[in-house]
Amino acid sequence: WPSEPDVAGAFLPTPPMQQAPRYTGRRIDVDLKDADIHNVLRILADAGRVNVVAADNVDGTVTIRLKNVPWDQALDTILQAKKLGMVRRGNIIRVALMSDLNKERELALERRKSELQLAPIETRLIPISYANAGDLQQRAKELLSPRGSIAVDERTNVLIARDVGGNHNQIEELIRALDTQTPQVLIE
Repeated sequence: WPSEPDVAGAFLPTPPMQQAPRYTGRRIDVDLKDADIHNVLRILADAGRVNVVAADNVDGTVTIRLKNVPWDQALDTILQAKKLGMVRRGNIIRVALMSDLNKERELALERRKSELQLAPIETRLIPISYANAGDLQQRAKELLSPRGSIAVDERTNVLIARDVGGNHNQIEELIRALDTQTPQVLIE
């Protein structure tokens, strides 16, 4: 009979949208005791044929024994154990403290928000051929930035979109997809 914790664990819900990452790296065997983290990262970089750059505050030792494990899974496991994170661009992996990487992400988000606030507002006229511009206005409003607006000129059946430059293409693409001719049926 399974013990009670095993039985209870079988009924716990799996968190949604949390899939195990897929590891595709070459399988390796690693057996190290009190090895410097920088040397371990170098070994894994050689195994994965990638470049690894570690931040200055990445330090410590690692004791690890893994058999027949993909190198990228070994790297991920070591980084989690040491509260480290990585950013991968091409074949360069940058390793830093997870807290530093989170701060960098927050700063990047703030920078994007401020750029959006400072971006100039542009106006684009989007002529509507087949549909009613008033009907398409509601659909296009979902794509606007907080500073954007969309109006309808009933006389010419044109949408007047005022928003930052990057959003105009998405709005126009949506309008072109929705502004289609209604199929006609010929009855003789």
